[in-house]
Amino acid sequence: MNGPEAEATLEGVVASVLSELPSGVIFSLRLAKGEVIRVVVTGHGVEPEVGASWQIAGRWRSHAAHGWQLHAPSATCRRIPPRDALVVSWLCTLPGLGPARARRLAERYGRDLGLVLSGEPRSRRSPRPSIPTGLISPPASLPTST
Repeated sequence: MNGPEAEATLEGVVASVLSELPSGVIFSLRLAKGEVIRVVVTGHGVEPEVGASWQIAGRWRSHAAHGWQLHAPSATCRRIPPRDALVVSWLCTLPGLGPARARRLAERYGRDLGLVLSGEPRSRRSPRPSIPTGLISPPASLPTST
């Protein structure tokens, strides 16, 4: 923030939705480096969901009770696919995934992560070594197919 009313365009993942009214929404946005900011959007058409990635263009304003907030008209807000550093923040919103596992997944699959999670066929992904069939046996307690 470079002073009152400084302009900013930020990308992040919705951490929580604080208020939804006909005149706009207020939500917290987790940036790629983990910082959480408060966003105030005026107008219609912005429906943030926890875990969704957004790009917000607005102006910083100081609020007596809530500190610095990014204020933006709805026309300058758009939902974006999670990418690059935002992928780890987005993965952390999924049940059972903490920061360490999210980073490992992002490092392992890189730009293919979206395809892996969507179940796209391996032919559309980057070549990766696979485990030959027959090397892994089911545990003895599980029935085997015959």
